[in-house]
Amino acid sequence: MMLSGLRAVDPSSRCAGRTNGQQGMLESMPPFDELALRSRLAACPPRTRRAIVQRLLSVIRPFGRLDPGVIEPARFEQLADAVDAALDGSRGTDLAGIVEELGALPAVEADEEPEGVSFYTLGAVVELLYAAEVVGGEPKTATWALARASDVLGFADDELGTSGRHELLQWMDHSISAGSPADSSALATKAAEMAAELAEANG
Repeated sequence: MMLSGLRAVDPSSRCAGRTNGQQGMLESMPPFDELALRSRLAACPPRTRRAIVQRLLSVIRPFGRLDPGVIEPARFEQLADAVDAALDGSRGTDLAGIVEELGALPAVEADEEPEGVSFYTLGAVVELLYAAEVVGGEPKTATWALARASDVLGFADDELGTSGRHELLQWMDHSISAGSPADSSALATKAAEMAAELAEANG
């Protein structure tokens, strides 16, 4: 189970298949150094890391409902609610049990990541797993959560011609600079729309 083995993405490939207008719009956006953002996130106080990852989880959650072959949507939501409560300070959540359950899913244990909507659902599952581990205070799991969220939105951008990954990194930059999560409602809405469009396109 290689949970930290995040899929590398060639940024130049994200323009493939887009219209000239979409490509020009994305090229005009100032780039963000994701590796630098990960380092800055790891350096944040534990409470700040938990709060930021809690928002990351809320952004990626809609992708966890796309493929019941990876995990039943209702079960994903139950586990996500439990982890969200733990990130918010609630005690008594069996986080070790959640990590064990998620880690034992066939899609997580597989050597290769799936294609199609299964990839996005797996991404949300791994995001949830990292979020559960963040509660324990390990800085690197927060950086993995950021990397996985970036992967999910980046690959969705490839399919849809959207700018979700850029907006995610912009939000992360603002949040880290402020020392607390910036408003993520617009980003969460955009991610939900992206997930719905993927479900329709691959239905």
